[in-house]
Amino acid sequence: MKINILNMTTMLLVLAGSFLSCKEDEKKCSCSNEQAFEVVDLKGVVNFNEKVQQWYISVHEAGTYDEARLFFPCSLEEAYKVPNKNVLFSGAASNLSLDISNPTGAHCFCIEISFISCENSEPTCLDSSTLIGKWEWTKTYRMIPLDDMNPLTPENTGTTESIIFTADSAWRKIKNQEVAEYGERFTVGHGFYASGDGEYDSILYIKNEIPIGADYFKIEGNNLIFSSDYAGTVGSGSKWFERSK
Repeated sequence: MKINILNMTTMLLVLAGSFLSCKEDEKKCSCSNEQAFEVVDLKGVVNFNEKVQQWYISVHEAGTYDEARLFFPCSLEEAYKVPNKNVLFSGAASNLSLDISNPTGAHCFCIEISFISCENSEPTCLDSSTLIGKWEWTKTYRMIPLDDMNPLTPENTGTTESIIFTADSAWRKIKNQEVAEYGERFTVGHGFYASGDGEYDSILYIKNEIPIGADYFKIEGNNLIFSSDYAGTVGSGSKWFERSK
């Protein structure tokens, strides 16, 4: 069964971003046995909080618009460190003393995870093998202006770009034959449209063990297409790359 998560996109982005002002006053693995409680087979969405530099799993409270429980794991397997990944998890949780100044109804908990898997609607935990190789930029469609420079291309801009994903999960972005960005790791996530008609994938770029950006994408034949539209943002345009090797 597909999980309609994008109708909560705004809430989740607020929780994941700078509007969630969490200040950590405990160590990262500080779950207390006092007032601990068990959670079993909760469905949640993984994200990374820049403010406290920690991964967490957000669980929306059914029947509410903006109420959520944020579970900060003592440890999280690398395969699940993917933004917007749908997971099923169990474990021992306890209250976590985080000062949340944001008025959104978010409650923080520490959790020692005893079980975690891809949510039932995901057939497997996706890997990065479909991206490995070199991709050359071919065109970028913009919503406006509708002129001779739309789409932008290497020919009408005089600019070349490429992205390289390697088998050891490293990545490099090349512009005009020079390395513009690079990192030691990337991961791939998966999600579903709110309408239930279609799915999307995302790439998280990691440098020095810190997530520094993400792209939403799909692959059509030899084309790798980036667009925020795939994650529910309307009118963002699309950037196309073609596999070269």
